[in-house]
Amino acid sequence: MPGGMTGVYGLAQCFQVTQERAAIVINLRRTGQHACDFELGNDIFLFDKPGEFTSSSPITFLRSFAGKHPVDGSDVYFVRYDSMIGFVPAGERLPDGRPHPHAGTGFCMGTAITLPMEVVDSGACDVYSQNKGWFAIITQMEYKDGTLHEKSRQIIKFMDYFKGAVGTGLASVEFDGEDMLVPFTTKAPGDFGNGILRMSRGSDGDWKPAGFQMIAPEKGDNPPLFAAPSDGDGLSGCEPSLARMNNGNFVFTCREWGAKPWSPEPLDASRGRIWTGCPGRDSFRLVFEKPYFHTLSPITVGATWSGKPYLAANEYSRTDWRGKSIPSLNIREKLLLYPLQGDDCQPQEPLVLCDALAEFGEPGPVDGGWFVDHPQGCRLRLEGRERNFVTWRVFNVMDTIGHNPSENSAAWMAEIIDAEE
Repeated sequence: MPGGMTGVYGLAQCFQVTQERAAIVINLRRTGQHACDFELGNDIFLFDKPGEFTSSSPITFLRSFAGKHPVDGSDVYFVRYDSMIGFVPAGERLPDGRPHPHAGTGFCMGTAITLPMEVVDSGACDVYSQNKGWFAIITQMEYKDGTLHEKSRQIIKFMDYFKGAVGTGLASVEFDGEDMLVPFTTKAPGDFGNGILRMSRGSDGDWKPAGFQMIAPEKGDNPPLFAAPSDGDGLSGCEPSLARMNNGNFVFTCREWGAKPWSPEPLDASRGRIWTGCPGRDSFRLVFEKPYFHTLSPITVGATWSGKPYLAANEYSRTDWRGKSIPSLNIREKLLLYPLQGDDCQPQEPLVLCDALAEFGEPGPVDGGWFVDHPQGCRLRLEGRERNFVTWRVFNVMDTIGHNPSENSAAWMAEIIDAEE
């Protein structure tokens, strides 16, 4: 690690690299320091079997790094967060059987905060109040000689990447012909909300934005990110996700932040919402909306190889494990997976992905305790079979105040069994 920093793995995303090989991208959270959301970037591990990496050494070109500030040239540290990766597997074919013209290429789209180096070395920091700006890091990737390579890297303000760009969502990128579809958040005057960014590969070999479809617009003329719209009507959304279903349509959801994210429940932003539709051809319609469905933590959708959709979110609760009323953002002790039924994708009786209290015991004295969150589903071809997985993060809030990570703080991955596959 740079400068003797230490970290623990957390958020994870998987994607297909070849017809029989996959990759897992795991975010690194800094430890041994009083700091919230100080990330050390992302490591990539290739694997042919779940849990068995092809090399003990990670691919590290997505890690955080020291460099020059893009605007003022000062020495800063680029704190890289979990990233959205779109990749066309080597050897991939289009639905009509033709070889995919972009096989073996892809992109990584992520966010970085720039921190002054004196803050990085201070032993305690607040990345949100002490930073010198947020930037997008767009990485072009390719697979050759049996591994993944960084072809090029672009550091740019998200707003300059395309009009209104704010950031990517969670879970997997989906394919649409030769293009890829990315769940995305925009913030432009009169056009703020969550939807789908279409990415196409240009004649220069780079993947670039090719259009945006709004699905969940926010109300208000120009609402700020991570706050209620300025006119008080509506709630802010972020971290969208989408998945292709067996009827050819897509399912979509996004997390809401709300007017008072650091307040105890009940909060209006804890509602669950699901949209369905077809990107670029049909408008999406809201098919499910339920108040107090989950806490203010991330909520995502996914689908199995057979196209069966599901939704993953933290269980709704107004109190933590001690029965204490605390900010909703900090109640993330139990993670659930809901099968979605019918064309209107109604959630059914959930499966328990992780119950931290039952599995790990009491977390300690700090408000919030266990965080079991950021579920992300994926479909992978491994060992000659089509298989379904979901990943999530576990960490203890005490990890962020200088304590050594708990033995359960890690990236977790489980296989989802579809009885009809």
